[in-house]
Amino acid sequence: FIEIDGRSYVFDIPVQRTQKISLILSPSNITKIKLETYPDCKVPGKGDNRCLSIFIRNFSLESLNNIEYLNFFEEEKYNEIKFRWFSTDSKVYVLSNETNIFLLKFNAWTPPNQRRILKIYVNGMKINEYNINDTMMSINLPVVLRKGINEIVFITDSCGYVSNDIRCLGVAISEIQKEDINIENIENFSKGFYGLEMAYGSYFRWMSSEGEIPIFSSRNSSVKLYVKVGWTYFSDRNLNITLNDKLIFADKITKSGKEFSIMLDLVEGWNKIKFGSGCDVPASLEFSYDKRCLSLAFMSLNFLPSSS
Repeated sequence: FIEIDGRSYVFDIPVQRTQKISLILSPSNITKIKLETYPDCKVPGKGDNRCLSIFIRNFSLESLNNIEYLNFFEEEKYNEIKFRWFSTDSKVYVLSNETNIFLLKFNAWTPPNQRRILKIYVNGMKINEYNINDTMMSINLPVVLRKGINEIVFITDSCGYVSNDIRCLGVAISEIQKEDINIENIENFSKGFYGLEMAYGSYFRWMSSEGEIPIFSSRNSSVKLYVKVGWTYFSDRNLNITLNDKLIFADKITKSGKEFSIMLDLVEGWNKIKFGSGCDVPASLEFSYDKRCLSLAFMSLNFLPSSS
């Protein structure tokens, strides 16, 4: 038993085996750490009259990295990809300096010729589940991370053994990347936006008649959306933005573009931000081979803390 300022943690320590224990603690003024074992202790005898329970080595309090991995096997590397296996459940702790929306990116796969169901929870709420096999799957999670420590839990339905490996392997998770969401990476999880292009030294994406960005939040929260439309296709266009089917922005965007910010009041669970505007096909209106239906050229789609 480990008790820290009145909160208890329980661990089963195998007989005569080493076990690494790590605890992720929220920033606080820790006044007392108490360790207790059950059964209590035993006297070895043969001249040793001490009452012994467990052997503790390398006890320390350390600063938290931006991303910490718990209940994973040791990090490995293959073809320049860093990854970790876990058996049936593991945790990742992500430190954020502010409450905002971020993109968590990683790959997942199983041992050869095996399948798993992978469930993912963010701060206690289930975000999704995936059917994983031995082909690497790219997973992109646009999530609200609150200021401080955020807990990501991975649970799989089974684990298995491979050749002479004594580990029971469930799913491999590549090194998790935490990114600010921007016009360059929204294609990983959004709908209705075309490929990344460049003009006037800046990246942009055309939208068709509609675009959609899903965001997951483990509780009600507010963030700010900054939008910069560089220009429109062919004519001025009306832009409507809805959050969970509620209209939050409606205005005309001229051919010279527009930039603005709007507040998003997100609810617990999945939220859908939808952009709507009429579109036209260049091949139908001018001498062009472009058969895409184009509306607005987005140069920026960024999320900011509500206080900014």
